Amino acid sequence: MTDQEIVDFMKPFVPKTGVVLMWCTSSNQPRAEAVLEALDYEFKSSAVWVKLGEDGKPISGLGLIFRNMHEVLLYATRGNMPGPQYQPPTAFLSPRGKHSAKPPEIRAEIEKMFPDFDESTRIELFSRDSGPGWRHFAKSVPKTA
Repeated sequence: MTDQEIVDFMKPFVPKTGVVLMWCTSSNQPRAEAVLEALDYEFKSSAVWVKLGEDGKPISGLGLIFRNMHEVLLYATRGNMPGPQYQPPTAFLSPRGKHSAKPPEIRAEIEKMFPDFDESTRIELFSRDSGPGWRHFAKSVPKTA
């Protein structure tokens, strides 16, 4: 998708006051920040997911300059949004799963950050798997009962 197609897809889902957490690769971070800005969200901070192999060691992936071992999670807000009730570390060390699937441990950390949110306010776009307490919007997400 183009950046504008991503913005157009996300617009109906993002609230006037809220938080957006957006995954991106390090080389695409400027593009991801531009998408957030087009949605009138202000970038505030980021964290990284260091991908671990079965042996518990970081996995070296692709890259043009550096061999990527991580993905970036951007944090942005719009409106008078209160800060998180829990502050996780900026680096998550979790095993790599299926292609593009994000670790459920990170979803659990996000839930701890904003425990008052529920399925009506937690939306995951372009997700590879579904989890309870979230609404999911992506063709590849299995339907939940």
